[in-house]
Amino acid sequence: DGGSFSSGRHDPIDVFTKGGAPVQMWLRGRQNFNALVAHLQTSLELDRATEVILAGGSSGGLAVFYNLDHLASLLPPGVRLTGFPDGGFFIDAENRYEVHAYRNWFRNMDVQWNTTGGGGTNEACLAAAAPGEDWKCL
Repeated sequence: DGGSFSSGRHDPIDVFTKGGAPVQMWLRGRQNFNALVAHLQTSLELDRATEVILAGGSSGGLAVFYNLDHLASLLPPGVRLTGFPDGGFFIDAENRYEVHAYRNWFRNMDVQWNTTGGGGTNEACLAAAAPGEDWKCL
């Protein structure tokens, strides 16, 4: 769903196909992540692992940042978990048009994905965020 396995909407959103037909899209990346980890634990013996590496490049690197703490909570105690984000860090700086493009994008996408409200964000960051600035935890 484009949310780096962080989205958590309860209801679908209305979108349109390339041809203009109305359809609904579900944004449940966190639930998909949880199901994938459960499958790996029950079918491929992830539950017996002693070391786990979560890696991703570009937007996959963003998924590592979003999901590493959560993955740690799904693994048995004592598992050595390492995150390897190759990219995925988007700087909140003005572009050549003096616009904070990434800031605006993350604010808007958080509303669509429901990352901060759907359990896809670091809880300590959310607790420390000023009102209206939950998006900074992305």
